[in-house]
Amino acid sequence: MAGKTTLSLALVRSGLDWVSDDKVLLSADGNRVEASRLFEVSNIDPGLASFFPQLENLSDRAPAHPHSPKRVASVTTLFQSGSRASCSPGHLLFPRLIDIGPTRVTPLPAQEAFFELLRQSPVVHDSATGAGHMDTLSALIRQARSFRLDPGRDFLDGVGFRRGDRALAVDRAAQGVDRPAEQRLADRHREQASGGLDLIAFLEFGDVTQD
Repeated sequence: MAGKTTLSLALVRSGLDWVSDDKVLLSADGNRVEASRLFEVSNIDPGLASFFPQLENLSDRAPAHPHSPKRVASVTTLFQSGSRASCSPGHLLFPRLIDIGPTRVTPLPAQEAFFELLRQSPVVHDSATGAGHMDTLSALIRQARSFRLDPGRDFLDGVGFRRGDRALAVDRAAQGVDRPAEQRLADRHREQASGGLDLIAFLEFGDVTQD
């Protein structure tokens, strides 16, 4: 299991619609939070072709950067998948890369999920903007059910999720806020806004299941 893109491709292969495998913009309208993509293409390591046959010709393309093996590609074109510019997340997955047996998905308490999101967020020095960011993250936690994902050795074989009707966005977490909130939230949590895991998956679909 390599990272954000690997998780994204595995879920798209399972039938979910594509939004992004990188940064997304979070915006709140009332109590509803939307995650919108910032990029329409992805940087993909052609070495993943051993797991995803759709990538078999990716190595023929020029590298995205001189010192990177990754190639720029459209996931929706390669996988012939559905695509959305945004989604309203109903589930949050917090992957934990550990060496275990079968893939496991377990509920994550709201407070723990909030701090996982916060650790992924950019450092904000303006108190009003920071407070608004905290408020949007809080609304997202209230809106969505949170789960810990422990991808096992079977994950890339297609075990894990069945399609509802659906959308995916994987992020290093949410980059934007569009409404003000109380300064006290920013003061309380500002010191938490750095470091953290590499993966968060925002999902909008029916049930999270395991085979």
